[in-house]
Amino acid sequence: MRFLALILFTTLILTGCDKMEEPKPLSETNTGDPHSHVNEEDRSPELEKAANQSYETFTNDKSETNKDAAIKANLEAGIYFMYDAPLPPREKYRPALKFFRRVLDMEPNNEDAKINKEKIEEIYEMMGMEIPKTEL
Repeated sequence: MRFLALILFTTLILTGCDKMEEPKPLSETNTGDPHSHVNEEDRSPELEKAANQSYETFTNDKSETNKDAAIKANLEAGIYFMYDAPLPPREKYRPALKFFRRVLDMEPNNEDAKINKEKIEEIYEMMGMEIPKTEL
């Protein structure tokens, strides 16, 4: 009986190995950095453009529709820059901070923007760096 179990186990292992993927070159794999997204497309330019356009539209016409669209676009851009943008921290936190500040300018009680803005400010403080002043 043990012999049969051993054969079955060995067969399962060997058939599973046939389906294993070939290892990818290092340039195509995650480097181990949790913020490294080597295989992801960088959406930061399109999200930044959409956030800037929606905010400009809102500043020219402060309708509720434009405000809602600007809040949504800027919050999405801020969250993307902070957590998902395949950029080094020195390049992603400043724009994220700008987008969160914009959201708070339009909607001072927005919890997502508040929490993320505070996280970025804490990061700058922990690094002993001055918190950047950003234009809205």
